[in-house]
Amino acid sequence: MNTPKWIKFIGDRGINSVADAKVYLQNSIIAHYETHGFGLYKIASVHNDKPIGICGFLKREYLDHMDLGFAILPEFERKGYVKEASEILFSHAHTSLKAKTIMAITTVQNVASIGLLLKLGFKKHSMVQPSLEKEPLLVFSKKL
Repeated sequence: MNTPKWIKFIGDRGINSVADAKVYLQNSIIAHYETHGFGLYKIASVHNDKPIGICGFLKREYLDHMDLGFAILPEFERKGYVKEASEILFSHAHTSLKAKTIMAITTVQNVASIGLLLKLGFKKHSMVQPSLEKEPLLVFSKKL
């Protein structure tokens, strides 16, 4: 959560210590599971179970449906891990979460994420500006 691309495209979460990470996990990721029943999952290497990224679903108040979120460590980018994890999660969303539509958001500058979303079958849907302090985001949607 402190890689340059995370900070540029997702935002600085103020995680500067193990204690900060624990607070963030409890107040954000775990709290999301408790509120919505779904969230982000660890992407791990099948060879050694080493965490290499995250992928899952979030529910944002400014979107009509849950949205796909993902991030991966720089050394594992462009190797298909996020695509594979996303495809597995689409099946989970459809069968277990009974979702019919998934959304995704990204900045206009995040060309890699836009390309991946298009490969995953998402279509450009609209633009949204979550708050005055944040830049507008591209919104994508995918029917399951």
